[in-house]
Amino acid sequence: MKRYLPGLLAIVVAIGLSSFTIAKHSKNTTTYYWFDITAEYAPAAAVASADAVFITTSTTPPSNGCAGGSDQCVSGFLSSDVIVPQSGDPYLKDDLQIADETSSRQNF
Repeated sequence: MKRYLPGLLAIVVAIGLSSFTIAKHSKNTTTYYWFDITAEYAPAAAVASADAVFITTSTTPPSNGCAGGSDQCVSGFLSSDVIVPQSGDPYLKDDLQIADETSSRQNF
């Protein structure tokens, strides 16, 4: 019996250790259309298309010159909220779009 104990112990330890895994952190893979919001809008308010100036398309927000505050400054919208013309910059499809991400805020 003593001869089998180290092997049996090794099997028990191997099974025990394989039962646990390290949690995997998922990266944000959602691509947003980032817009500079040029008027005063609360974070959850719909933005008028005329007040949203296209900046870039990215999974991360662009750097900006927002001073901080409570109103939207740079906001990200999903492709379902945006019209992408064959030429020219993308724009919000109507005045009812609410930002999916707001990376920075400022007071107007």
